[in-house]
Amino acid sequence: MTEIVKVPHDFGAVGDGVTNDTTAIQNFLTYLKDGGVGSWNNLSYKVNEGTLALQPTSAAGDTIGPTFLGHARFIAAGASDAAILTIKNPDFVSSRAIYRDGNLGSVEFTDPNSTGSNRHGLSLSGCFGWTGSIVGNTLHGSVIVIPLRTSPGNVDEYEVWGCSFHIRNNGSINTVKNLNTVAGSVSSFAYESHSSSDGYLAGAGDEIMLSQIALGNDAGWGFIFPAISGSTGRHAVIDVGEIDTVVEGAFKIEKLTDSSITRQRISARVVSGVCNPKQAGVKIGLGASGGDLCDNVYIDMSYRIMPGMTLALLKPALDCTNSPNIANLTVNIRPDDQAGILPATLAGKGAALVANVKSTVTPVKIMIDGVTYINQ
Repeated sequence: MTEIVKVPHDFGAVGDGVTNDTTAIQNFLTYLKDGGVGSWNNLSYKVNEGTLALQPTSAAGDTIGPTFLGHARFIAAGASDAAILTIKNPDFVSSRAIYRDGNLGSVEFTDPNSTGSNRHGLSLSGCFGWTGSIVGNTLHGSVIVIPLRTSPGNVDEYEVWGCSFHIRNNGSINTVKNLNTVAGSVSSFAYESHSSSDGYLAGAGDEIMLSQIALGNDAGWGFIFPAISGSTGRHAVIDVGEIDTVVEGAFKIEKLTDSSITRQRISARVVSGVCNPKQAGVKIGLGASGGDLCDNVYIDMSYRIMPGMTLALLKPALDCTNSPNIANLTVNIRPDDQAGILPATLAGKGAALVANVKSTVTPVKIMIDGVTYINQ
């Protein structure tokens, strides 16, 4: 028997990007909320923010999510300061309920409105094994947000596990933002971020897996692991990245443990007479102010110094901010000096590439091209 593939048009959607299709799209989502196959029909849908929700019926066990075919472009109507689409498990009291193995297909979120900090593309929680391709255009929030949900029930059931999304950020404020500081998220995000504020901000930072990353022209940091009260910031795996022309730096690590950042290429360029990054390729700690923690972290990065850079302008590949709260840190910096400015000696390279490692923090090992520069 051939399965009937529903499309938004079956529920009254016009799909011209001008007519408000909120009600039709919600009816389409409701029809598919407990599984099945639908097609976005490769059209543009104008919708109200804070309305569209994909949430299964059952609160007593796993529900396999729907599979969406084709591409949809959602255009925010400016109704409210909220996410365009929400996918989440049911609000449960005592039963375990996970929304799993759905495929969002190819979805694009566009927000022509100029205000509001919560105007995210996709709000995602309580989900396991979801996949899809997501583009965020000029969103005044994040392309994906993992919201903080604390009640009712066990907060662990509101996390995001094993999801794999390819994300492209075109001028949105953030690419991914994890607001859940109570428990962690296990997700694999492969993404590109261009002209955003900060690429990725983790609240808890637990069990985060990020790979195949391309960041460019970000106005802030590529990644931030903040020292938020209640967060643990652990078990992050970030692998294979091309991070070019981020204004402040590639990684800002305030709280992170038991994690690895590997195979990253971070570029340092002269932009309008100053070095981008303006602070450092990787910045660890909060100095003497406290509240930070970096323990059992391994970092391997190429630091590409682009033509036109000078030694006077160059910012370090690694800045440890003289933080006293660093331990079990291993870093290997692989300089790619295309400007030809680094000194020939290990000591000279170290002085240019490494800054503010407090002499009393141990154990710390910093290498340049695999040769130990600091070992304490």
